[in-house]
Amino acid sequence: MRRRDASWATGRILIAATDRAFRRDLRELLERLGLSAVAADDAARALRAADRWPPDLLIVDAREGPEAVAALQQALGERPALAETPVLAVVPSGRADAASQSVDAGATDVVPVPFQPTVLERRVRSLIESSRDRLELGRCRERLESIQRIARIATWSADAEGSEFQGAREFRPLLGLDPAPGPVSRKLLLSRVHLEDRQTLETRLQKSAEAGEGFGLDTRIQPGDGLERILHWQGEPLGEDGRITGVLQDITERKRAEEQIRLLSHRDGLTGLTNRRAFMQRLAGAVDMARRHQRSLALLVANLDNFKRVNDTHGHVFGDRVLQGVAERFDRCLRQTDLVVHNDDSEVVECNDVSRLGGDEFTLLLTEIARPQDAARVAGRLIESLREPFQLDGHEVIIGASMGITVFPDDGDDVDALLRNADAAMCQAKSEGRNNYQFFTAAMKTDSTRRFELEEKLCRAFENHELQVYYQPQVDMETGCITGVEALLRWSDPEFGAISPAEFIPIAEGAGLIKPIGEWVLRTACWQAKAWREEGVPPLRLAVNISPHHFEDGHLVEALNQVLWDTGLDAGQVELEITENVLMGDEDEVISILQQLKDTGVSISLDDFGTGYSSLSYLKRFPVDAVKIDRSFVRDIPLDPDDEAITAAIISMAKALRLRVVAEGVETEQQREFLRARGCDEIQGYIFSPPVAPIVVAEVARHRPPR
Repeated sequence: MRRRDASWATGRILIAATDRAFRRDLRELLERLGLSAVAADDAARALRAADRWPPDLLIVDAREGPEAVAALQQALGERPALAETPVLAVVPSGRADAASQSVDAGATDVVPVPFQPTVLERRVRSLIESSRDRLELGRCRERLESIQRIARIATWSADAEGSEFQGAREFRPLLGLDPAPGPVSRKLLLSRVHLEDRQTLETRLQKSAEAGEGFGLDTRIQPGDGLERILHWQGEPLGEDGRITGVLQDITERKRAEEQIRLLSHRDGLTGLTNRRAFMQRLAGAVDMARRHQRSLALLVANLDNFKRVNDTHGHVFGDRVLQGVAERFDRCLRQTDLVVHNDDSEVVECNDVSRLGGDEFTLLLTEIARPQDAARVAGRLIESLREPFQLDGHEVIIGASMGITVFPDDGDDVDALLRNADAAMCQAKSEGRNNYQFFTAAMKTDSTRRFELEEKLCRAFENHELQVYYQPQVDMETGCITGVEALLRWSDPEFGAISPAEFIPIAEGAGLIKPIGEWVLRTACWQAKAWREEGVPPLRLAVNISPHHFEDGHLVEALNQVLWDTGLDAGQVELEITENVLMGDEDEVISILQQLKDTGVSISLDDFGTGYSSLSYLKRFPVDAVKIDRSFVRDIPLDPDDEAITAAIISMAKALRLRVVAEGVETEQQREFLRARGCDEIQGYIFSPPVAPIVVAEVARHRPPR
């Protein structure tokens, strides 16, 4: 199950928003994510609070425009201690212009409203981690300044001709000479200066003496130990005799630290790969160069397959180690000489370093490609590099990657289009079975546009109470009576018409809506079951599907108890249907949650049994009361002997464990008879009834006599 990383979840957040309800709702949402939040109604009050309570992140309400971001950034500029604090701007959903304006006004990142908890958590986590990285770099700078204060610094002076130099006691050691007192000749001094810097130093000394100008100069020194050092010369003519006086300081460590800071600002702190900021700069430059010279380039976007399961099962620290392992393999793969692609004309395709955009997403930029197949060969090598499992702490972890490829200029003529289309191609690779690569096509753009539109429509449909719950009866094989119903979510959009759950449920999961929608379905179905009882309908078992996402935050038991309390429904009437994905998490934690659910009085059934990783061991270890045979096995009975054998085996196995068996998708009399003969308890399907409105269930349940 999912565990939060305490290092970022202890982050402190300051909210600046004039809307009181917005402040309250956002603060409550953040607190549910385990974060401390303080709210203020404008930027001035927020920053006064920040002086007393330094935050890791500032969230500003920019729904009315970027002015709030600009005002906050101006105020931050007057507070050096807070100048590096990241700013997350809240903008209206679907307003790309608002997001762009907020970034231009100084926001570090943006998040749309209405909030999607998973998106908000991801943005907050990333910004807090980045903020702490910057603070750590700031501490490095502070340590560096301390070193400079105690660094070796020497005063020096030279005659007007610059032929002889006198210096303090440290002057000679800085030049790599023995510390014995005495002047240093011009020839000896220049012999220690790097050959490429000698002429510059001589010129500056001469100009200072002749024109009376001060100068500052860094030169490389080659002391006797062979370790090159960098010295900073500061000189100025003083007095009428033209003598030059100055200070010499060893700045080698400072220069190296500055270079390290520069490198870190372009590197991902976890993997050491190029980070998103550096990659975007590189991609923009490469696109501009390719456009000017009328050349092609390819962009690869890779997303790891099933990585969320690794985090949920083993925790984020373990997941970070997997990300590091993937980065090492990708980087090693790209550095192998045989990865350099040669096309038929003996031209070389340049393979740039792999980058990490964030999370489990990686990118690769290929410049100077002659044909798209060159990018395909590189993508194939990267996928192949992950074939061998990772061995970590005694665990064997298998990770694949789905990759999308776009080619400039055919698939996009700017950075945004290339990235957007590569992401669409990557999603297509996942839908094609994962662990493969796909080139972008125009059809993907249509699918991507539809998915984006459906996501926005689904958000509005949920908010406007436009979703519906239908109920499909479950019938006892022996009596023919309705014993229960399964609550099924339905959505009909004015523009797109009836939309299949197979299409909109994954969209709800990706948008972070599945948990609130699932809880709404549970509550709606329970109220309906209570209404049926009041109308005189015989008690019916109510089956409600529970998404694996409900097991992530530990609130499922609490939510169920609240619904039962509010509706007054007998818990014995409720059956929660879970899929096998739930059982793939932390086994002990899953068993604990399932047992807590059963302690409320509800029953548990295992849905879609046999389609994934189901086994007898699952049925023995986990506290389930029933199994549902997936419709894919029932569909071809009696035409497919294999499906008949599998179905019969599932029934026999469940019966041996004293579990109730329900078969889904029963449509023909032959299927019904086969299931009855094998001992199946109940059936569900169009042979009896499709999913119907509540009023139909009531009529059928009251008036259908036993067979």
